[in-house]
Amino acid sequence: MTKEEKQIELIKFRKLTLATLDYYEEFYTIENIISDRDCLLWKKEIELHFKRGRLTKLKQWFRDFTEMPIETKDFKFNTYLKEKTNYDIDIFKSFYNRIDKILERGKITTNNQFYDVMSILNDVSQENKYKKEDILKLDSIVFEFENKNIK
Repeated sequence: MTKEEKQIELIKFRKLTLATLDYYEEFYTIENIISDRDCLLWKKEIELHFKRGRLTKLKQWFRDFTEMPIETKDFKFNTYLKEKTNYDIDIFKSFYNRIDKILERGKITTNNQFYDVMSILNDVSQENKYKKEDILKLDSIVFEFENKNIK
C-alpha cells in the first residue's frame, strides 16, 4: 500500500469509527448501554491513532464498534453511516448472505437460521433490503419450519 493509499484508508476508517461513536451517542447512550464519557474518551483515542498512522488499530476499532449493531440487527446503522460519511459500508453482508442461502434452499435447517429469518420478518423499516415476494417466501419457509418442529 502506498503512502497516499494508506492516508486515504486512515481518513476513511477515522470517519467511519467516529460516525459509529456518534451513532452510539445518539441511540445507545439513551438506553444506558454506553456513556457519553466513554464515547468522548474513545474519540480522543481514535484521533490519536489517526495522527500516528495506525490504520490496523482504526480498522479493528471499527470492527469492534460495529458488533453491537450487527448483533441487535440494527438495520438503520448502514444508512446512518452512508449519510454521515458518504461511504457505502454493509456491515450485514454475511447476515444477508445467510438469508439469501435460505431463500435459495427454500428451507430452514437450524434454530439460528430461524432467528435470522425472524429478524428480517420483524423488520418493517425502509432499510429492509428484501422485496415483498422474498418476505412472503421467507414467511412460508418459517411456517414450514415451525410446523415440522412442533410435531
